[in-house]
Amino acid sequence: MCRFMDKDKKQHEGGDEDGESSAALEILKQMRYRKVDNVVVEVSRKFGQKLGPKRFSYIKNAAKGT
Repeated sequence: MCRFMDKDKKQHEGGDEDGESSAALEILKQMRYRKVDNVVVEVSRKFGQKLGPKRFSYIKNAAKGT
């Protein structure tokens, strides 16, 4: 997920979830809440693990830097 402001002060946001539904949205929520600009956040995990809804707490903590 990335969030940055261009030279004309226009906000840009984007990312790719690569099949992980709603994961990027959780990261973007944290970036917006903390008013983070000019940053790229990348979260990866090992495929094959079944984390279920718990994965969102891991993603959120990774985005917060904890």
